[in-house]
Amino acid sequence: MNFKIVATVENGERKLIIVPCLWETNGELRCPKERADIIRLVKDKNSRPLPDWRITECVVKLSSIPSYEQAEKELRNMRQHRDADVNSRREEHVVNHQERTPNSVTATANPTSIPLVTTLTVENINEHEFEYIDCKNNLPTTSVQTQEITNTNHVMEYLKVISDSQYNMAQTLNLVVDNQKKLFHKLANLSVQIKDVNSKRDQINKTPITLSESTATERDGFIIKPIESVRELEEMESMLSDNTHKCKLMQQYSLVCSQSEGKGVTCAYKMLDLFFSREFLCKCSWTGGSRSDELKIGFKGYKNILQFYFELINSWDSTYTMQDNENFFKVILKNSAKRKLHKNIRASTKRTRAKKAVIVKKHQNQIEGNHAVSQHELEISESQQRNETRQQIFAGQE
Repeated sequence: MNFKIVATVENGERKLIIVPCLWETNGELRCPKERADIIRLVKDKNSRPLPDWRITECVVKLSSIPSYEQAEKELRNMRQHRDADVNSRREEHVVNHQERTPNSVTATANPTSIPLVTTLTVENINEHEFEYIDCKNNLPTTSVQTQEITNTNHVMEYLKVISDSQYNMAQTLNLVVDNQKKLFHKLANLSVQIKDVNSKRDQINKTPITLSESTATERDGFIIKPIESVRELEEMESMLSDNTHKCKLMQQYSLVCSQSEGKGVTCAYKMLDLFFSREFLCKCSWTGGSRSDELKIGFKGYKNILQFYFELINSWDSTYTMQDNENFFKVILKNSAKRKLHKNIRASTKRTRAKKAVIVKKHQNQIEGNHAVSQHELEISESQQRNETRQQIFAGQE
């Protein structure tokens, strides 16, 4: 928000006043009625008019003034220029009047000339031009020189507005430059951090490559992706024949699961999708046979892979046996088509059929029921024995 200098007419006199920019809209000035805090309101550039304020017509002389102090300075300059112009017009008028009047005393005594000159003030000056009264003809005339001065003032005011705008733009550009410097330093720091992280990551892991493209040196840090073809399956079988590569691969996958006795099958399910793709397992069977004419890959012939898988699961669950491993793959290969349709919605893990639990529960209920019947029969037998004893006692007393 900023301030404006507007011209109004009050009691027949023209006045220049400073107001907040929100007080003037489309040539209408809203001013508060008699209030004790009017000075504070005028100096507040964020002040807003209230509905009950009076409305007067006005003409905006200067706008976009950033502060009240600068507005006061501009107002003083405008008044000084106009006072100088008015004094010049007064002198010119007196000289012209004396030249046109033979007797100065008569001119002084003329009641229609002097009062017109003496009542001319700064506030009575017209918005665009200065006017003075020709006492001889009693007609208003316009001074060309005064018009030029007024136009010059307008140009100066316009240049002042441009200068203020340029100053504000310069301040904004300085702020932008400072923000860019701060962003540059932050980006530089982030760049250093990213380079540091990347260098540490490169020391830990190398770029994933396939076995066929890797050399003996590159295989020291390779990462195996899930097997998706017969060629990759044979490459894995060949690689696992080397104990060095086998140990490195075992170390890479050792973090998938933790020590969990009795949960070897669950660990085997977790490893399965990391080691084989579900699409590829659909192309395999345990013996290589198929119910259709399509030939499948005989999985049991890849001894190194089966041995590696067993040793890996056994490292997490010592109760997991080689027979468990063989049964696991038989079940997996048999149901590979169903697993493919699941789309990894649920994590692979061992499932426990709810039907068995229901059967066990029914069996327990049956045992508890039989126990309750036996207990009831025992209570009846004891009751009969007590009655017979009482009858014998009563018979002896008689």
